[in-house]
Amino acid sequence: MAELGPTTVFGDLITNGSLGGAIRLAWCQNDAGAQNYISCYLDTDDTGELVTVQCLTGQAGVSFLNASVPRLSDGDPLLVIKHNDTWYSATIFEDSEDFDEGVAMPKLKYLSGKTLVDASAIPTSLAGSQWGVSKSIIKAIKVQTNSTDWDLVLWASANANDVGMYDNGFIDLALAADGDQVLLLDLPYIDYDSSSSVHLQFIDNDGYHSAIVDVYGVEART
Repeated sequence: MAELGPTTVFGDLITNGSLGGAIRLAWCQNDAGAQNYISCYLDTDDTGELVTVQCLTGQAGVSFLNASVPRLSDGDPLLVIKHNDTWYSATIFEDSEDFDEGVAMPKLKYLSGKTLVDASAIPTSLAGSQWGVSKSIIKAIKVQTNSTDWDLVLWASANANDVGMYDNGFIDLALAADGDQVLLLDLPYIDYDSSSSVHLQFIDNDGYHSAIVDVYGVEART
């Protein structure tokens, strides 16, 4: 069984940090309305499968999305989870009246379909226009691989000598993992290269397999 990193629990939706392949990226079809749900396109804005996403709002669901933050708008990305044939937002929304309007709400950042090859010595620097930050909170990493025994390591920079905010410059996210996994995290991350990258090392103990990863997070306020 994989040794996973810290997990985030959304009520009964997630048990023991394991979701299989259920975590997806979706885009809002319209602005938030007076409901606790919103229509979203899966995987691709405007052309993906249209699904209804249930949202957990403040005060046990008393508030509607148009009175909650983060305030969703047409085209906003949203991390979603499927549970018992129902889609849920991985974001928990707060009542607007409990929110300091002077503080900007973080937006979802993501890296999609990035390839990691087996690398026993150096990390791979992943970057893209939809990430674009050096300080973040990494929320989830989806790993797809044929390997039956793999490790995933997060580094502070592309230079293994930079210690950064972790002991020895890295932190193990998964050890001896088997096949496809979704790692649910709530992990502060600073890219010490200041290159707006996420530095990941995929180690295949099973042979020479590669992995496809999606990284989801939010920009950290400073």
